[in-house]
Amino acid sequence: MLCNLLDNAAKYSAPGSAITIGARLEGAFAEVSVTDEGPGFPEGRQEEVFEMFVRGEPESSAPGAGLGLAISRSIVEAHGGTIHAQNPSPRGAQVTFTLPLGSPPEIVEEPENESWEAPRA
Repeated sequence: MLCNLLDNAAKYSAPGSAITIGARLEGAFAEVSVTDEGPGFPEGRQEEVFEMFVRGEPESSAPGAGLGLAISRSIVEAHGGTIHAQNPSPRGAQVTFTLPLGSPPEIVEEPENESWEAPRA
């Protein structure tokens, strides 16, 4: 999901412009934002861009089908987080998502099998 946000930022920004990743703790959540220096989201459509097959600029020359942000929202919400888009001042686009903090799952090592052989056909 983060790769998708970075890909979008790169597609809609001028070559050589900055893309900034920010992260901070916000209570029981991690908050991550990706900000670019592109044209931003169409005013008043910041929520709509998270719907399937919706692009910020329908006639854009940037490749895409309008699924990336919809998939990102599905992933974030499935994990108990939120996601939103805004246009920071003076220009650009910013997508911020939150995910709940938690303990990583325990890694259980599999026992070693010293004499493994491929099945014979």
